[in-house]
Amino acid sequence: MHLSSYLGLLETGCATLAKSYRQVAKGHAEEADVKVLCEQFARQCDHQEGLLRPFTERYGSHPSGEPERLRRRAFQDA
Repeated sequence: MHLSSYLGLLETGCATLAKSYRQVAKGHAEEADVKVLCEQFARQCDHQEGLLRPFTERYGSHPSGEPERLRRRAFQDA
């Protein structure tokens, strides 16, 4: 079973998505609606990552670099 691999992928995905939302919020600081929503979405990602913690502690976590690789590719020009 690869549960720890999937948990790692979820964990890394949440952290990467939160980081991306914060980067977009920072880049659109003068657009209040974009900034506020991106910060809210980042907090939701942080919360979801926290909800995974009991499962990663029990079953382990083998993080994957895939979400970060995709983020770098999406933000390469930013």
